[in-house]
Amino acid sequence: QDDRTHHTAIVKMLKFFGWNWVGIITSEDESGERELRELSQELTSHGICIEYTITMPDKEDKGKYKGMNIIEKATSQ
Repeated sequence: QDDRTHHTAIVKMLKFFGWNWVGIITSEDESGERELRELSQELTSHGICIEYTITMPDKEDKGKYKGMNIIEKATSQ
């Protein structure tokens, strides 16, 4: 229930600012995967497009830099 409340708040904020093209950054674990799946469903059901998703590894390594390149090249800025 708590996650659903957060997702609803995120959708309301995005709609308020007129943002309909976003990126999602989440943790690289089971919790992050679940959050990504549920939030993605909520966003797309409200007409919000997801340009990219980035999963951040637990340890700082090369994955961090790959994610930064994706963000820098994103058109959803």
